[in-house]
Amino acid sequence: MYFNSIFFKNLLLLEAATKNGKYHQAMADYTDQLWSTMRDPATGLVRFDAAGGTEAIQQAAFAQIYAVLAWPRAKWRALY
Repeated sequence: MYFNSIFFKNLLLLEAATKNGKYHQAMADYTDQLWSTMRDPATGLVRFDAAGGTEAIQQAAFAQIYAVLAWPRAKWRALY
């Protein structure tokens, strides 16, 4: 999961340069799928493994993806 948060931020940097809207949409689709299939409604935590692990770094990466999705396109170049 943590790799995905870094990967998606880099794709948004690419999208800022190319003006192509497909990466932001892919990122939104990915997080929506995780939210609907892997989130525990009782705790709000996303479980990324079969054992039900909820490592803090995974939760932080998931939250970071949602936070970056909320950024305006004009600020994407400031991701790094």
